[in-house]
Amino acid sequence: MLTLLELKKHIEENSLVGSKSLANQFDMQESLVENMLDRLIKKGLVLKRKPDTSCGSGCQQTCPIAEPYVYEWVTKAAA
Repeated sequence: MLTLLELKKHIEENSLVGSKSLANQFDMQESLVENMLDRLIKKGLVLKRKPDTSCGSGCQQTCPIAEPYVYEWVTKAAA
């Protein structure tokens, strides 16, 4: 089972992810992944947004850009 800390680390390392691809990768229900993402959003660590464009590569891989929403790690500026 994926922990919130593992999810946070994964998003931090990949910058941009989709809930479908996360659910597939960690073998979890998408709704559970979205609940975990919501907790990170409320903490101000992750942003949920619509993707800008498709990559256009033509591959059959599940890609965050092919998803209705992507989740992006928030980089805090140094004070």
